[in-house]
Amino acid sequence: MVKKIGRIIQMCVTILLIIIGVITIASFINVGSFRFFIVNSGSMEPTIKAGSILLSQKTKTIKEGDIITFFYPLNDVKHVTHRVNKIEKTEGENDIVYRTKGDANNTVDTGFVRPEAVYGKLVVTIPFLGYFFSFLRTTIGLMIFIIIPATIIVYNEILSVIKEIKSIMRKRKEEKTEKEK
Repeated sequence: MVKKIGRIIQMCVTILLIIIGVITIASFINVGSFRFFIVNSGSMEPTIKAGSILLSQKTKTIKEGDIITFFYPLNDVKHVTHRVNKIEKTEGENDIVYRTKGDANNTVDTGFVRPEAVYGKLVVTIPFLGYFFSFLRTTIGLMIFIIIPATIIVYNEILSVIKEIKSIMRKRKEEKTEKEK
């Protein structure tokens, strides 16, 4: 019974680690037209809380009121998520720019956002999960949630393999002893 509970716990931990790993890896790379971001400020509260994870999807159709994530070179994390406040035409016939504003901000953002700087339009947010993934990116978080559990799982698997090898060797020895009789 104890072994069965241990196996269930091990399976749950393994599944959790896989999910954490997939989301962590996905937050570093693009997955098709989707990209994950961690919200670092409260400029979009109460719509999007600081510490949330958000998923943006690359799209060509952006309208006023949409929430977009875009490249922002003056920010340490190089991305900002704000609402499109206004779409303006520029000199060229098909050229447009987006004026953005954080919901919690009193003024429209300085400057404008060109369509090629847009990572994507908001698809979904998961409140507060970003704090966890930010912690995972630290050395201590990586050790606590990835390296130590993975080491335990690998260790348990090695013990299982050793036990199986001993069992096979014992059976062969018994078979050899029986043949000699």
